[in-house]
Amino acid sequence: MTDFADTEQMSLEVAALFTAMTEGMGLTHANLAKMFGVASKDPLRVIRRWCQGERAIPETVCQASEAM
Repeated sequence: MTDFADTEQMSLEVAALFTAMTEGMGLTHANLAKMFGVASKDPLRVIRRWCQGERAIPETVCQASEAM
């Protein structure tokens, strides 16, 4: 059985790596929303929540980020 604390910590680590990687490439939240086709009423909020670990980053986004 998965420990919730471990899952939460892993999510924060993934978010931190994603943020560091995208900031290191000079990408803004607006750039990311366009690149990944975030379809939402407030796409910048979605990106912000990914970066803060409040929302899981989709696997396809993680894979595309790693490929960059």
